[in-house]
This record gives sequence, structure tokens and C-alpha cells, in this order.
Amino acid sequence: MCGFAGFVGSVDDREQVLVNMMNTIIHRGPDSEGKYVDEDAALGFRRLSIIDLSSVGDQPLYNEDKSMVLVFNGEIYNYQELKKELQDAGHTFVSNTDSETLIHGYEEWGESLVERLRGMYAFAIWDTRKKKLFVARDIFGIKPLYYAQMNGTLMFARYLWGRFLAIYPLFWLCFFPIFIYSDIICGNNEGVAPWKLLLSIVGVDGYFQSFTPTFYKIGEWYLGCILFLYAVFPVLWRMIRRRGVVFAAVGALFAWLACCFVENPGQLYPTLIGQLPLFFMGSFLGGCLPSLWIPGILAGMTTLVLYGLGCPEYWIVTAASVGVFVMVFYLGQLLLFCGPFLQKALHWLSRRCFGVFLVHHLAITLVIVPVLVNHRVTPLYWVSGLLLLTVGSFVISFLLDGLSRSIIKFLAESVVT
Repeated sequence: MCGFAGFVGSVDDREQVLVNMMNTIIHRGPDSEGKYVDEDAALGFRRLSIIDLSSVGDQPLYNEDKSMVLVFNGEIYNYQELKKELQDAGHTFVSNTDSETLIHGYEEWGESLVERLRGMYAFAIWDTRKKKLFVARDIFGIKPLYYAQMNGTLMFARYLWGRFLAIYPLFWLCFFPIFIYSDIICGNNEGVAPWKLLLSIVGVDGYFQSFTPTFYKIGEWYLGCILFLYAVFPVLWRMIRRRGVVFAAVGALFAWLACCFVENPGQLYPTLIGQLPLFFMGSFLGGCLPSLWIPGILAGMTTLVLYGLGCPEYWIVTAASVGVFVMVFYLGQLLLFCGPFLQKALHWLSRRCFGVFLVHHLAITLVIVPVLVNHRVTPLYWVSGLLLLTVGSFVISFLLDGLSRSIIKFLAESVVT
């Protein structure tokens, strides 16, 4: 995955500031770098080659008369159709990159370009004539874009620091009130060593809970596993990029077999090792886009065969996960054609799913458990409990979201500074 950064406005030592920003995201693009600097704007890019491996695909990218400058990260699935339409309109292409489709598309259709795009993307286009910056990302935020306005200067970037901002502020807002009430006021977990609070602060207490007592409250093993994957991702992805999707497929197979033939593979599932097969398989499937229906069918058939043979649950769940991934991918493609109201509603829900995931255990404790303990369990109570759980989780997530956004804005501006 490539990365870009830049700013628009008055900045002293403009080129050095841009170089510093680019050095921060060097792990996102080891293959090459490029930058554009004028008296009004600066754009920098770190490239990881995917479609066009030649230097023709380097960025920043320019239109025919070099009046527009583009930096882009992501993948445009329908770029071939858009390219043909733009060529018929008279635009000249010099590469086979999907990124060049964006700059010519912006020339032709302006800001309505984004209505024609199918894919995951974040990009910035600087119009040198109009002195105007156009920045966009895909509606679901698969490729996030971070920006800050400081002293009249707009700065923007994409890098792993964004993962920190997306996870920790909301996690801390959810964790510490529960910790203060449960462990400090009520005195729970008195036997847990105080230093283990560090595991909670970094979000891996749930990951280690099955090995040693911690102050675990929210996030389960999943959050810790994701954080560890973030840590090893640059190394794993570099290996995959050097050796291609075949390496990813072989890695998935060997990681899966290694997990399958231990005494109890189910115990490995909530660990980094147990999740490596799915990571490699996801990398492999990413290289199969857009022809995912073939591995999807194979995964479905494999799941049925394994289930019919009575194979261990870990084998079946891993194979079924691939089929579920493919179905979700194609469902996501269909949602790209939904009306703006549904897209905005889904976008609103997606922004709060992480918060719901964090607080749902608390909601279960406060809502579902009292229902089960104090009432005779009937279908009506189950439905009522689930409705209260869903509404309660979203309400809590919504209330914390505003405060989290303020923290994220402060941290993002501090980092860019």
C-alpha cells in the first residue's frame, strides 16, 4: 500500500517539511518516491508498485499540460471502462495505471468523478491554475484520509498513525470509566499485578487473558490480535509484494496446516499464529480481484467436503471464512450502486461499529443478564433484550464518538505539526 502526504498554504522551508512528512510514511512505499512543490502547495508520494511496475506509474502524476497534479493510493476496479470512455473523449494516456484515470476523469467530469468510481481509494488533486485542492476518499473509508488545518495551512496524510487514532482514543474512553468503577471503586481484581494495567492501556489485555490474569474489560482477544498484526504487517506485506500472490497462497496453506495439526487447533484461533492463515489468504484474495468468484466457489466446496468428512472445527471455520469474505466483498460492490441516502446511512453505521464492539459486553452485563436473571426466559424477553442491547450499544457508542473525534482531531493536528 502506497502513501501520500502534503499541504496547501504558507509554510516556511516548504520542501524540507514535505520531506519530513514523506519520511514518516516511508514504510508504506519502499519502491520509489516523488514530490511536487510550488509556492502554494506541496504533494509527496511513497510508491509500492502493483499494476504498472515501470517508472511510468510514479507519482505525483500530471495531466497533459501539467496543470493538474495527482497523488493517489488505492485501487479503482472499473478503471478500464473509465479509461476507454476518457480516450473516446480525447484524453491521452501514457501508462496503464488506474491512477491516471483519476486525473483525466477530474478534467472531464470535475468533482462528479467520484460518483463514477468503484473501488477503494484516497487521492488529492491540485489544480495549479485555479489554486484549488480536491481531496476524496471512498465512501466506506477503506482507504482513510487524515487532514488538519493549522494557521491557515491545510495538511493531509495517510499512514499507520491513522490506525492509532482510529483505535485508541475510543478504546480508552470505553475502558477507563469501567476500570475506575470496577477495579478502583469496587475493588475487583485485587490480585492482579498493577503493572498489567500497561497491557490494558495498549489494548492487549484481552489477548493475554487466557494466559495470565489481567484487567481485561473490553476488546476481547480480537483487538490485541489486530494490533499485533499491525505491528508485523510491514514485514509480511513486503515479503508478499516481493514474491507475489503465489507466496501468499503458499503461506496461507502452510500456516493453516501448522495450526491444523497441533493437539488443539481451536486454542490457536484467538492468537496471532492462528490468524496468520486468514491474513495470508486475504492477501492472496486481494491479488485475485476482481475474479474472486473462483476462490469463493472453491472455498464453499472445500467447506462442505470438510464438514462431510467430520474434520476438526478449525479446518471448517477457516475454509468457511474465505467464502464469507468473498460474499461480503461482492455485497460491498452492490452497495456502491445504492442511493445516496442508503450509502450515508451505512457510512454512519460503519463509523460506530468499532464503538459498538467495544461496549457490547458492558451492554450485555447491564441489559441482557438482568433480563435473564429476573424474568422467565421467553421469546419476548429474548427479542426485548436483543433490541435493548443493540440500541444501548449504539447510543453509548454515539455519545462517546463525539468526544473521541475531538481527541482524534487534537492528536492528528499535533502529529502533523
